[in-house]
Amino acid sequence: MPQSDNSRNDMNEWKRMRLEHEVNIPTEALKPSAGIQDIPLEVLKNIFTYVGIGNYFPIGYVSKDFSYNYLAMNIVHDAYRHPMDYLLAARRNMITYPDGVSSSIDLAEYCFLHAPEGFQLEVCFNAASKGRLDIVKLAKVFDVYPENDHELNELLNELTSKFIDKNNDDLEALKEYFIEYCMNNESQRNVFVSSAAHNGNLYILKWIHASYDISSEAPDVCSGAITGGHLEIIEWGLDTFKLDFEKQNYVNEALRAGDLEIVKWFRNRNASWNQDSFLSAVKSRNIALLDWLWEQGCPLYDHNYCNAAVDWNPRYYNNEKALEVLQWLHQHDFRWDESTCMIAAAVGNIDALLYARTNGCDWDSQTLETAVEHVRFDIVKYCLQNNCPQGHSVFDLLHMAYDESLAMLKLLVASSVPWDARTCNRVARSGKLEAFKFCLSQGCRIDNSTMKNVIQSENMALIQYCLDNNYPFYVEDYEEAVACEDPIPLLKLFQEYGYELNERTCALAARYGDIQLLRWLKYKGYPWDEETCIQAVLFNCYEALVYAHGNGCVWTKRTFAMCFDLENGLGLAGTYVQIPTQHECSDEIFNYILEQNCPQPDPSDWQILPTLNDRAN
Repeated sequence: MPQSDNSRNDMNEWKRMRLEHEVNIPTEALKPSAGIQDIPLEVLKNIFTYVGIGNYFPIGYVSKDFSYNYLAMNIVHDAYRHPMDYLLAARRNMITYPDGVSSSIDLAEYCFLHAPEGFQLEVCFNAASKGRLDIVKLAKVFDVYPENDHELNELLNELTSKFIDKNNDDLEALKEYFIEYCMNNESQRNVFVSSAAHNGNLYILKWIHASYDISSEAPDVCSGAITGGHLEIIEWGLDTFKLDFEKQNYVNEALRAGDLEIVKWFRNRNASWNQDSFLSAVKSRNIALLDWLWEQGCPLYDHNYCNAAVDWNPRYYNNEKALEVLQWLHQHDFRWDESTCMIAAAVGNIDALLYARTNGCDWDSQTLETAVEHVRFDIVKYCLQNNCPQGHSVFDLLHMAYDESLAMLKLLVASSVPWDARTCNRVARSGKLEAFKFCLSQGCRIDNSTMKNVIQSENMALIQYCLDNNYPFYVEDYEEAVACEDPIPLLKLFQEYGYELNERTCALAARYGDIQLLRWLKYKGYPWDEETCIQAVLFNCYEALVYAHGNGCVWTKRTFAMCFDLENGLGLAGTYVQIPTQHECSDEIFNYILEQNCPQPDPSDWQILPTLNDRAN
């Protein structure tokens, strides 16, 4: 039953006493202060009525405390005109929960009208997985579909796994939403079919095969089944589509998947090895599979199998099992070299590196350089402490974008790794003020390009620090400032420190087509000359040309001539076989110049190369 106004007011007061702050539009995640036992049965009934019996999560999963959802629910009624408004406003706090929205056709409709696209897709997916055909049909009306194959792959991978051995009624929502969308597009059809095979969903595959021609996707059926470990689907796919497993190289796919049972199944049907078979098994990181291949006499080729064992593998995280495989290979006398240590450094596998070095594997400067590049502190420390060879580019590989970059910088300096002005320039370009200060405090040299790199960082604090400490900026550095995304604050800062802008600044603004900057320079009374129009023509900036000329900037014969020499940028200063007649600038610019009567060069103004006859005379 609906609550009376008095009852509702009392409930609101009860609720607000349990919130830390009383707000109209919450921007911070709310905190529960009551347990489910504190919520009256009448309130629980109201919640169930609102979202559907059995669904306890209409709002979100920020807190497992059920009362949290109740308290947030009341905020929805009080502060917003529609419940979904609160869900959308609080999205960044993860209060929204598509599963709850997909329980109500009204909420879903509001979501399809106002929610972000990603959230809409999640709602539709949840509705399809629940068999809510009404919401799925509504999603089609609003054209709610995945934007790319990656989204579709993730969605289908989870969705097809929910419909294993189901009857037709359970698949109606799936059919309604995905079939028309997926089956008319080859790449999306591949994703759908391989996803169903990977999840062991033979029912869906048979149903699709009965309704559509998926012969071109047949190889994906077996590939998906191999990665998912579903022998029944492999047999069905080979038999149904008459696939040649030798031609498709399925045995190597099974080896990469590390599925010994499926590998044996193919071998029992006379599937042959090839040069990548043992390598595929190494990448699977399955010791039992390697033992079996070794016993079977699988042929070996000129691969660095140790590198494959250590290298990054999408099937595993945190270098899982890599050391175990590396040890197995070393015990069986497989070769390794400097690149093995380098790869271990790249993936951050300190255990593999230690094992390789302890057992005589060589290394070179690339090991340290790679560890620095990938910010592997433990490996960098090990390299420095154990006299790893150093090249001349260690600091060049330090990516200052990482949060740990300053600590890495200090570690290298403390270990007396050589550096030069290039290091300071890289740090300057990153905009890391503290790192820049550290470099200067340690005596790292700067050069004429350092301040240019400071400007490129667009870090106002760093730029002001350099100005305060009288580090020299040059007129040429203005070009870097003008090229920045937001140049006006930078130029204002230069002015405050006594740096004057000149005609070149306006010309640079025209070159980059920055109308806002050009307007600001004009408003501030900074001078411009014919070079402004020339740069606008040279870099095909129509709006800059129109604004400059329309506001009194002069143009000359040189402006007109530049239309014919964008490649070299010489205009009348260039040499030509004959007077050019074909303009290289945009038609828009050339027509404007003609219409506005830009001065044109006389024939004698062009520098024409003499012909052979002229030379003879």
